[in-house]
Amino acid sequence: MLFPAVERAVKQSQVAGRDAALHGAGTVLVVDDEEMVGEFAKKALERHGYTVLLADSGLAAIDVFRRHPGEIALVVLDLSMPHMSGEEALSELRKIRPEVKVVISSGYSEAETMTLFQGRRVSGFVQKPYTPEGLAEKVKVCLG
Repeated sequence: MLFPAVERAVKQSQVAGRDAALHGAGTVLVVDDEEMVGEFAKKALERHGYTVLLADSGLAAIDVFRRHPGEIALVVLDLSMPHMSGEEALSELRKIRPEVKVVISSGYSEAETMTLFQGRRVSGFVQKPYTPEGLAEKVKVCLG
């Protein structure tokens, strides 16, 4: 069997074009208590040009944020974490730098989650489980 080479080349260029459109720059702090989720997000965002710092809890996020105060452009913050929820962590991060952009990450619905953050200047929401492209697209949109 012979398959047309042109179709494959077109699809590859479409994928390359989409990846290029999602490419960005800046430092993103990913906060998630699930190690696999954090590593997945780190690899996805680094593939699209971002520098990524990881924190596995709200307390760790605050520590990382204090050590890199002007460097972090955006925080991807898990809603449900033990010891300190994303909601509590957001309050503490805002005390350090009120204008920091934050994307909430959750397995709960966007409507349900964003109700908790109404009036708290959240930049966006990303539904778990997310794809590398979905996360990169959300980060790119929020960073402008």
